[in-house]
Amino acid sequence: MNLGNDIDLIKDQESRREQNRVYLRSVLKTYFNNAYSDFSKKYETLIAANLLDPSDQKELKLLIKKEFDRLNVAKPYWSEHGSYSYFGCISINNEQFTYNSKELLNSAKELINKIYPLLKDDINTVGFSQWMGSIRNTAEKVYLKKILNPENYPGSTQLQSSETNRANRIFKDNGFEIFKALKEEFPKPNAGVTTKYTLIYDQLRTKFSGSAKEYFEFVKHYCVDEMEGTKFVRFTNLPNYYNEAFKAQLEQIIANYN
Repeated sequence: MNLGNDIDLIKDQESRREQNRVYLRSVLKTYFNNAYSDFSKKYETLIAANLLDPSDQKELKLLIKKEFDRLNVAKPYWSEHGSYSYFGCISINNEQFTYNSKELLNSAKELINKIYPLLKDDINTVGFSQWMGSIRNTAEKVYLKKILNPENYPGSTQLQSSETNRANRIFKDNGFEIFKALKEEFPKPNAGVTTKYTLIYDQLRTKFSGSAKEYFEFVKHYCVDEMEGTKFVRFTNLPNYYNEAFKAQLEQIIANYN
């Protein structure tokens, strides 16, 4: 038995494992350096191509859910715990992915132990594609969870600008601010949601600069949470006494913003 040769073999094996670790760290760094930008471009294109109105949060959520479900079906999982085991070590901060390299490498022991040949010389191995596939799967889900919050969406500046531009075409002075307050504070009458927004329109006549048609379209998109499929295409024909019944309530809310 040649102890010296055994020691040299052990050292060589450990050196090769370390080379594999270094290689995997470089793969992770390269991937995560570009991942946020790549996902942003992908989903900005997808949203623009599939949504008539990207500022419609209800439609945006449906699209994101569909993509999330697609990722669940893909399941390129490396570990028995699936990609969910990586949610604890992949996150997003300041429009950049952050990740725990140590934890991710802990799940790649089989790859690290692949030393003859070195991993970098045999990256077509199924294990490597599964490991990276699971990481990509998790990262994309983390990204989708983030953009479900409109304030976090990488294109939110454009979306907010689009919404603001639309509001500026319809409202003047502080009309949009008052409209938002009435949306939240003025309850829907028993007669329905179109009655509510007919009453609001009637009280804010001096704050509108757009057409009635523009107002209908704006309400359908901006108040989608209340419309529930209602086709708001005309004002409710309200008798004067009905308008008067809510006048004081509306005026009280409006007074807080004048």
